Amino acid sequence: MIWLIGNKGMLGTDVEILLKNEGMNYIASDQEIDITNVDELQKFAQSKPITWIVNCAAYTAVDKAEDEPEFAFKINAEGPQNIAEIAKQKSAKLIHISTDYVFDGTKEDAYTETDIPNPLGVYGASKLLGEDNIKKTLNEHFILRTAWLYGKHGNNFVYTMLRLFKEKDEIRVVGDQFGTPTYAPDLAQAIVKIMQINSKAYGKYHFTNEGKTTWYDFACQIYNTSKQQGILTKDTALLKITTDQYPTKAKRPQNSYLSKEKIRKAFNIDVRPWQKGLNDFFKGRDHMKKTVYVAMSADLIHPGHLNIIKTASQYGSVVVGVLTDKAIASYKRLPYMTFEQRKLIVENLKGVDRVIPQDTLDYVPNLQMLKPDYVVHGDDWKEGVQRETRQRVIDVLSEWGGKLIEPSYTAGISSTQLNKALRDVGTTPDVRRGLLRRLLNAKDVIRVMEAHSGVSGIIVENCQVQTEDGQREFDAMWLSSLTDSTCKGKPDIECVDLTSRLHTVNDILEVTTKPIIYDGDSGGLPDHFVFTVRTLERLGISAVIIEDKTGLKQNSLLEEGNVQPQESIANMCEKIKAGKNAQVTTEFMIIARCESLITGAGQQDAIERVQAYVQAGADGIMIHSKLKKPDEIFRFCDAYMQLPMVNRVPLVVVPSTYSQVTEKELAAHGVRIVIYANQLLRSAYPAMWKTAETILMNGRAEEADTCCISIKEILKLI
Repeated sequence: MIWLIGNKGMLGTDVEILLKNEGMNYIASDQEIDITNVDELQKFAQSKPITWIVNCAAYTAVDKAEDEPEFAFKINAEGPQNIAEIAKQKSAKLIHISTDYVFDGTKEDAYTETDIPNPLGVYGASKLLGEDNIKKTLNEHFILRTAWLYGKHGNNFVYTMLRLFKEKDEIRVVGDQFGTPTYAPDLAQAIVKIMQINSKAYGKYHFTNEGKTTWYDFACQIYNTSKQQGILTKDTALLKITTDQYPTKAKRPQNSYLSKEKIRKAFNIDVRPWQKGLNDFFKGRDHMKKTVYVAMSADLIHPGHLNIIKTASQYGSVVVGVLTDKAIASYKRLPYMTFEQRKLIVENLKGVDRVIPQDTLDYVPNLQMLKPDYVVHGDDWKEGVQRETRQRVIDVLSEWGGKLIEPSYTAGISSTQLNKALRDVGTTPDVRRGLLRRLLNAKDVIRVMEAHSGVSGIIVENCQVQTEDGQREFDAMWLSSLTDSTCKGKPDIECVDLTSRLHTVNDILEVTTKPIIYDGDSGGLPDHFVFTVRTLERLGISAVIIEDKTGLKQNSLLEEGNVQPQESIANMCEKIKAGKNAQVTTEFMIIARCESLITGAGQQDAIERVQAYVQAGADGIMIHSKLKKPDEIFRFCDAYMQLPMVNRVPLVVVPSTYSQVTEKELAAHGVRIVIYANQLLRSAYPAMWKTAETILMNGRAEEADTCCISIKEILKLI
């Protein structure tokens, strides 16, 4: 299986088209999988039989890189290293795309693969470090350097020239920088051929089309061809200028001409003249239409969406930006369907020519990438929370003369009301079970609140607040053994069995839709834990957390009494393996809770244990502490984040005793899930006690009414 990374970019799109045409087995990802996040890469790859990885993802804003070098290096250097590590784990081969910008351009002849790089700017330096990181990490790699890349499926020099020809009467183009244009489908063919022959001739290679030209001569050829084919009707004067007459923030290499001899001989690849590639670019005219951009979440498609798409299609080729889970989760709960499901639906809507991910609520990144002629959106965003977003769209479109089209909002239809109606219907075990993994892919921190009954589940399900950062709510629910046993009037010593606890689970499942994490205590004997896993998984629970303790349970936060002994590493690993082998789906998670900081065994013991638990198959690690300050947790988290990627899974904490710590502070130390484990029950008990006291003191209930919701409200609650 081939994993194509960056399949929505200019080159990636052509590689994917070729993979489909050749009938090759592949999977693809783009911005929905962050290559700088090793956890995301690992999760995506872990259950897939990947033998090849093609990395077409890159930061390519050459001038902008000078202003944001950290971001450029993160994507172009750290990202490829992460991908190489995944390839190494999977025993897969890697094809990575690099650039002519690794050279300084001072050589008069063609650059070969043995020439010493000397990048002139941040972009070239970041790409060179990416090459070096791959070489240090993985032997089985192919690094293909290319130059002056253009194609039908993204912004590039050809499209820029065509736009300027229509807009201006005179264009100045640099005529003293030399290189070779590369037609993206030709590079895609070279990539696919390397995989088809299953080559082991690893190393660096250069690929462009053949011939040496300048940007000015390339522009002239574009102009002449577009005039011949009737694409351009007006006359435009092209003036040749020097590099000095066109200053840029990043210095360009004067000579980018690359030798293709090595790649020709190694793979018997035909390298055709660049003029033939340009001729093919102009074959077929669909990609020459004006571009129209529409953004939508597409969780529920209704006539209003269809009206927008129909309107958009009247103006040109429609590109729909489907909001990713990450974008949607930044302001409200996860959509019911995954990004891939929503994307598939939109791709099959009449009038849609192309679908890309929109990774933020802000349109600007996609608009700057596409530079569409039009954006189409209903007129319902002129006021309210989206007014600022609308203004940013107008401002960025003005940079290239784009226009905003705003058809009337379809009356009588509300996505908010439709979503509410769908929530009222409920969810299914299969949908709910996978939500926690989706949240981990979509959000930096997952906020979890305990629920101990149906009514507390309703609170966690519906409680929302508006903050400066937008709407905030809980993402998931924690079913604590402490709160469950306390509600039943029993001590927290595992005296409430699974059957009794499942009554609470079902009460909450019936009135909520959010993912649930179940407190499994020690998990019991391995054979018992297998039964627990299968039961919880069948019900739609997302995860179970088990602690590495043995013997009669004693709550970890008790300040007095004997410390409950820890389970041996070997026995805990055996239990984790038994649970993982028992589960049927890939969505269900087993999270190992380490008690080393509670028992006094210390950080080193904790680190040793969690590495073993991850190797045994744990999908997450919960680290626990009963100190009043978070320093101990921070030290562990920082040490944990230094471990190799293969020994890391999402970190979970429960800030019950160190409650002053914020979610942002925990996230800064690598924490992914924050569980508020008992606050609802702890706050309910004193409120109920006060009400009972008030009635006793007054011999009637009137004085207690101020502490209670009305009868009318409680009847409407359910």
